[in-house]
Amino acid sequence: MTVTSIFTCFELLGIEPPEFLDDRGPDQVACESCFATDEDCAEAFTGTANSIGRAEVMVGALLDAATELASIINGFKRGELVKRLQEIEADSLADPAERKAAITAAMHFSKLQEELGKNVRRTLPQWQVKGV
Repeated sequence: MTVTSIFTCFELLGIEPPEFLDDRGPDQVACESCFATDEDCAEAFTGTANSIGRAEVMVGALLDAATELASIINGFKRGELVKRLQEIEADSLADPAERKAAITAAMHFSKLQEELGKNVRRTLPQWQVKGV
């Protein structure tokens, strides 16, 4: 992946791509409201310096954000599946064709729920080394 493709990923999300035009570290660009004190900020970024440290922190923060967003999406979809299953259970389904269609839909929803119960793995190159 090139710098251009990284920019494209951010732009697809409507997020201003980060630029590293200087060698400021993460502590120098972090939003002040994220920390109660300057000491908290310094502690959060211990071992990260300059623009490479900022890039390392960015990778970790993006992974944390992606994990949390995936969890929110997962919870929403699980909730919607439960609602659909409850709707099927609430229907009288006297007609055999409707009953068959409802059973098929319920089986499909159950498979989707099972799929949403799984975790996804993505392999990343190591981007941080400690104690070097």
